[in-house]
Amino acid sequence: MEIKRTDLIDALAIVKPGLASKEFIEQSTSFAFVAGRVITYNDEISISQPIEGIDFEGAIKADELYQLLSKLKADVIDLSINDAEITIQCGKISAGMTLQEEIKLPLEEIGEISK
Repeated sequence: MEIKRTDLIDALAIVKPGLASKEFIEQSTSFAFVAGRVITYNDEISISQPIEGIDFEGAIKADELYQLLSKLKADVIDLSINDAEITIQCGKISAGMTLQEEIKLPLEEIGEISK
């Protein structure tokens, strides 16, 4: 799936304040992608932002993903899912990152995701 790199970075920047500095709750230092949205939760707040073009679910370590996207230069990146890995391709550059397919954040406790 192709997505604009700047749109993804902007959405991640919006939810970044919801990341925990240390992982007290599993995946609280990760971006969780659920139903076309990116979600963060740190036991105090949860922040959610829709992202057009995202059609996978899972969690990715926030620091690793954000740093990689910040270093890439192309406008459009290609994301593909293979087993438990997401591959990000940008021109001749290709990077794989671990994708935790099971979301372990307590989304039921957070409640319904609203606008």
